[in-house]
Amino acid sequence: MTSRICLVMTLLLGGMPGARAADLPAWDFEQGVQGWLSLDKQAELVQEKEGGHVHEGAASLRFSFGARAAQPGELPGIMGVPVQGLTSARCLHLAVQTSVAGPVVLALRETDESNYLLFAYLTADEWHVLDFPLTEFRLDEHSQDENGRLDPEQVNFIGLADPGVFLAQGNLPFFYARPNQRTLWVDEVELLEGEPDRLAAPAAAGTVMLEDCDGDPGYFMVFGGRDLRAAACDDPAVRGKSLRLDYTLPRGTLLAALRQVAAGALAGARGITFSVRSGAALPLLLLVEEDDRSRYQKVIELAPGRWQTPVITWADMTLSEDTKDPDEGIQPETIRSLGFVDASAAFGQKETANTLWLDEITTAP
Repeated sequence: MTSRICLVMTLLLGGMPGARAADLPAWDFEQGVQGWLSLDKQAELVQEKEGGHVHEGAASLRFSFGARAAQPGELPGIMGVPVQGLTSARCLHLAVQTSVAGPVVLALRETDESNYLLFAYLTADEWHVLDFPLTEFRLDEHSQDENGRLDPEQVNFIGLADPGVFLAQGNLPFFYARPNQRTLWVDEVELLEGEPDRLAAPAAAGTVMLEDCDGDPGYFMVFGGRDLRAAACDDPAVRGKSLRLDYTLPRGTLLAALRQVAAGALAGARGITFSVRSGAALPLLLLVEEDDRSRYQKVIELAPGRWQTPVITWADMTLSEDTKDPDEGIQPETIRSLGFVDASAAFGQKETANTLWLDEITTAP
C-alpha cells in the first residue's frame, strides 16, 4: 500500500523546484494554494474561504477527490508540496479537517527517494490540530536509506495521502467502507525548530511517557470497525483524558489502535505498561513492531467494566507466526509502533460491539 503512494510521488515529483530555503517554511493559504499540488489529476485543490472550514485567518486549503480504482501511473487522493532547507526542523505542525472519518498518511520524502511515513485517524467535521515530531515518521518498508533515519536537511517533499483505495480492496482483516467522495481541509502548516512538550510527566518515577491520551485522537491510527467513533474522553480516564473508541466488529475482523513511537524512544526499556478498559470481555492483542517488520504479540484477557493496568515485559511476548526476526528477540531501541487490537470478532467468529478506552502508555517501571 504505502510503497505505491511513494512510487507515484517519486515519478511525478522528480526534479521539481523546492521552497525558499532562508527560513523554515509555513503555509497559511491566505494568498492561495502556495505551491501545493495534487497528484490526483481528477481531484480539486483550491483555496477555501468558507468559515467552518478555516481554522485560522480567512482561508485554508481544500482537497476534494472521489473514490475510484487506481490507474497505472496515478493514485487517487494524494497532495503535497515541494520543500527544501529543513535542516533545523524537528516537528511538523498542521490543522486538518475531513468531511468523512478515516485514515490519512503523512509522508516526508528525502532526495535519495527514501520515504518516511506517519499514519493518523481523523474524525469527521472537526479540526485536528497536531504536532508530529519528525522522529515519529518511520521508513517505509519498501524504501532504503543509507543511515536508516530521517535527515531533515534531505527532505524535499511533504505529502498527505488517503489510503482508502487500498483498505477497500478487502485483503486486510479490517472492515472499511470507503466513501464515494472525501474532502480534506488543511490550514496552518508549519515546520517547527522544537518539539512541543504536549505529554504529561509519567506518574511512576523512572518511566517514559509514550502517550498520555490527553490530546487529539489523531495521534493514533485506527483500523477497522463499523460505525467507528474516536474521541478524547475525560470520564472515565485514569488521569486527564483517555482515548475512547466505540465500534462494531463484523465477524472475522479486527480493530487496531496503532501508535507510532519516535525512533529510539524505547531504548533501554524492559517493557511497557498501559491502562485499558473494555465494555465487554475480550482478548486484547498487544503488538510490538520493530524496524525490520518483525512483530511480537501478547494476548491480554480483559474483564468488562473496569480499568486494568497490565505490565508487559519483552520476555512476555512471542514472535507472531507470520513474521521472522533475524535478531531473535525484541530490540527495544528498534521498536517503531505499538498496537492494541480487539480480536474478539476474529477469535469468536461472530459480530461484536464494544467500547474500548486506552490511557497512560509508558515504559514499564
